[in-house]
Amino acid sequence: MQMYAANRKVRILLVVVLLSGIPSLLSAAGPLRVVSYNVYHNPADPGDPYWQAVLSGMGAEEVNGVAKRPDILALTELDTSIPTAQHITTIMNNLYGGSGGSYTYVDIQAGSYERYGFVYDTSSVDLLETATIPMGYRPGLRGKFRPVGYTSEDASFYCYDVHLKAYPGFEEERAAEVSAMRFRDADHLPAETHIIYAGDFNFVTNPPDGEPGYGMMMAPGNGQAVDPEDGHWTSPYCTYSSSYPYSRIDFQFVSTEFVDGEGLDLIDGSYRAYGNDNGSTSGHPEVRYASDHLAVVADYQIPAKMSVTVGSAPGRMIVGANAGVDVTVENTADVVAVIGADELDYTISGSAVSGPGIDGIDPAMGGGNTHSVSLKSDTVGAFSGSVNVDSDSQGVENGQFSQQVDYDVLAHSEASFDSGGNQDNLTIGFGIVRQGRVAGEQSFSVCNLETTPGYTAALDLDEIVGNGDIDRLATDATVFADLVAGGCQEFAASLDTSQNGGFSATYTLAVSDEDLPGAATGNDLILTLNATVSLLGDVDLDGDQSPDDIDTNDIDACYTLFGTSGPFADLNDSCLVDQADVDMLIRDIIGTNYGDADLDGDIDTDDLLVVSTHWDPTGQTYAYWQGDFDGDDDIDTDDLLAVSANWDPVGGRSTVPEPATLFLLGAGGLVGLIGRSRRTNKHNSVSV
Repeated sequence: MQMYAANRKVRILLVVVLLSGIPSLLSAAGPLRVVSYNVYHNPADPGDPYWQAVLSGMGAEEVNGVAKRPDILALTELDTSIPTAQHITTIMNNLYGGSGGSYTYVDIQAGSYERYGFVYDTSSVDLLETATIPMGYRPGLRGKFRPVGYTSEDASFYCYDVHLKAYPGFEEERAAEVSAMRFRDADHLPAETHIIYAGDFNFVTNPPDGEPGYGMMMAPGNGQAVDPEDGHWTSPYCTYSSSYPYSRIDFQFVSTEFVDGEGLDLIDGSYRAYGNDNGSTSGHPEVRYASDHLAVVADYQIPAKMSVTVGSAPGRMIVGANAGVDVTVENTADVVAVIGADELDYTISGSAVSGPGIDGIDPAMGGGNTHSVSLKSDTVGAFSGSVNVDSDSQGVENGQFSQQVDYDVLAHSEASFDSGGNQDNLTIGFGIVRQGRVAGEQSFSVCNLETTPGYTAALDLDEIVGNGDIDRLATDATVFADLVAGGCQEFAASLDTSQNGGFSATYTLAVSDEDLPGAATGNDLILTLNATVSLLGDVDLDGDQSPDDIDTNDIDACYTLFGTSGPFADLNDSCLVDQADVDMLIRDIIGTNYGDADLDGDIDTDDLLVVSTHWDPTGQTYAYWQGDFDGDDDIDTDDLLAVSANWDPVGGRSTVPEPATLFLLGAGGLVGLIGRSRRTNKHNSVSV
């Protein structure tokens, strides 16, 4: 006895050492870790160090990259005289959550000598219902579970907890118990139900073909089961005994729905006999003192969980826009590893979505996918539709999503020079303007026609490009944005008259829709400006380009406009055409003097002969070149005196010649002319 006590102390010390390296709290997130365990009436109290080590080890064991605390323990051979299920619950709470832990239990009496029960984590699974299943020698316990946070019936599953008749020779009795569980109960559950058949099946005959109950488990039917180890019976899979595993009698069979790769599903490679290291338990000595069986542990993926976020949709867009909204779809299943949950398969569609649906996949912990979903924009007007995301992943939570999207679809803007109709070409002519005169500005408008009342895009004037005489013909038009439909922007065109000549300029106004999805470039507006700036002194507007082109016709035209405000004859801008304007034309612009009939810059016999030739004091209609220097329509002594007064045969102005000279020059009859009476000048007197 003393030797036994000493060995026990050593073992306890070993267990304490093992426990010291195990975290006190592991995640309750998926996958689900399910344990099937014949506890052999243990533990006697919640302070049992072996049990603490076993239950800690189950949570700390990393398989497929997953280490997590158990979610469901399906327990058989619980003691009837001591609350072993309660003890195990206390240990689990102490290990994984302290006194306020989330584990609880439910158990039933299963004959005179034992109880069955489930210890489960209420933070990860909900127990929806329990039922006692008559099976013959001992009843079975059936629980219906569902992962916390899921509502779909496809996310729920049944777990049977059974202990079949033991020992060789009772194969038929075990078959009868299996038949009761399978054919009288499980096969009557809803079609495509997920089922775990957990417990001590006592299939001791090796190979399993000698156990008809084993074959019944895999028999066709609604509750048809699969052996995750596919009938292997060798030592790595054995669960009895815990000291030297040589027999496989503890199982977790699963229905075919648990191996279809969808929703709730057994994770490949996770099924194991805890503590069995290829037929030895030396690496886990604590299991030998916890029970005479090894626990069967398996991990199960949970269904996907869908989360959808729809970004801000454009409130306004232009017809035909390739505009959209960002839709982010994420698999938010709470797991500690990617394999802990099913992938999320989904389709984005909806009445607001343009084109075919968008299919996507997001694995657990995938971070989500963001899709730019095009919105319908083929019709002008107010639009209200929906963006839908639907998932057909088995058992998915939040698998249907819909959000309303409201926006306006606008017609394109329509630029025009005319508010009343389409006009994309405009010509503004300034006509003929005298050099130096201020030319009045010519106004024009750039308008945005409202093609669809209430749903027409605003207009942008993006660029103005001028060609031609833009230094003479200019506009104050500037770029602008967001001219509302039905609105006009006023501008002006101007002319610089500092130089004479004919001028023309063309301005191209590039326009587009306001800055919205679907904005397009509109038709250019073409503004053409033209003007003629006449030379100062070009009174008859015959297109004189230099002072040398100013001639007697301009002098005659100036005389004709006497007493008016004619802009081309009012050379001194006095607002009245009078002799001062003729003086300015002849002396300052042409650069000569009265009496120069041929405008050759001198006043000589040629000019005198012109007067002599056309002498007519009675009054006809004569021109300046004919000798009518004072513009009174006759040629008389006034005109002759203009020649005499300004005589200058060498060019340039001279002093008044002697009368004798004038007399001599007038030989041939001019002496008599001088003595005749003068007619009264109808204009002001010529300044000689």
